[in-house]
This record gives sequence, structure tokens and C-alpha cells, in this order.
Amino acid sequence: MAIAVYGVVMRLLMLIFTPIIGVAQGLQPVAGYNYGAKRFDRMRRSVVLAAIAATSIAVSGALLLQIFPRTFLGLFSSEATLLSQGRDALKYLILAFPLVGFQVISATLFQATGKARQTLILSLARQLLFLIPLVLIMPSFFGLKGIWMSFPIADTLGFCLSVAVVYRFRHLYYPLPSETGEDVT
Repeated sequence: MAIAVYGVVMRLLMLIFTPIIGVAQGLQPVAGYNYGAKRFDRMRRSVVLAAIAATSIAVSGALLLQIFPRTFLGLFSSEATLLSQGRDALKYLILAFPLVGFQVISATLFQATGKARQTLILSLARQLLFLIPLVLIMPSFFGLKGIWMSFPIADTLGFCLSVAVVYRFRHLYYPLPSETGEDVT
């Protein structure tokens, strides 16, 4: 039953995640073009707008799933056990889901500006670096609940890594006026 719950919950989360990917894909050419043209102000504005849009989508979706879990789970099954366990799983899985929007936009920003290493790290961090080890460790302590708890922990760790990487490379996107050719007087 837990595998069925996982399948249904992942499909529901993909309904939220897909528009976030769409926002990121729309950002990529805009950010890349403005980065290449050294229009850092326009690039920053587009990144901020994309991050706000992606986060808004994630927050809205998480709220809808939190408020109406049975309605959304009921789209896939009417089995009482699945609905009950699915509601419990959703409670955990969407706790930190609003942080995913920033992670996706951060990875897209690095991809748009040709920073392959940072893109790879941010793209793989949530799933490979954090989620898989947590899913292997947490059930030893918390059983099935440990698997569900692994997701918000991985989302939070991925968000923290995204913030750290963006902060570390902020000089690329906030250059000094003398680096952009602007008049400093």
C-alpha cells in the first residue's frame, strides 16, 4: 500500500512541479541573453520574478494539497486505506515543498549563465545527495513515517545548498559598476 501511496502522491506533486519547470524554462533564455549582454539588472529582475512565480506555484499547490488531500487523492483511487495513508504522507511531503521553487530557479540561473558544475550540483543535490541517503537511514528510526519525513528534510537541505551556492557566486550576477562598463562617477 505504501508503494501505491507513493505513486499517487508523486503524481500529485508533479502536477505542481510541472508549471515550476515551465517557469524555469521560460527564465533560461531571458537570463542567458541578459547575462551575455551584460544587462545584469534585467537578468536579476527576471530571476527574482521567476523565483517569486515558482515559489507562488509551490505554495499554492502545497496549500491546496494540505486543505483538500482527499479530493486530490480521490482522483486516483477511492480505496479508504490509500486515502488515509495518502493524507498522512502528503502532510509530510509538502511541508518544505514551497522551497523547491527557489531550488529549480537557482539551478536554471547557473545553467543559463554557463556554470555547469553549479548546475549539476544543484540539480542532483535534492534527490541524489540528500533524499536517497535519508530514505535509507530514516526508516531505521521512524519506520514508514521516516520515509515520508525524508522528503521535507531533503527539500530543506537542497534549499540551503541553493542559497549557499547562489550567495557564493553572487559576484557573477552583481558585478561592480567598473566591471560592467558603467560610469562610476
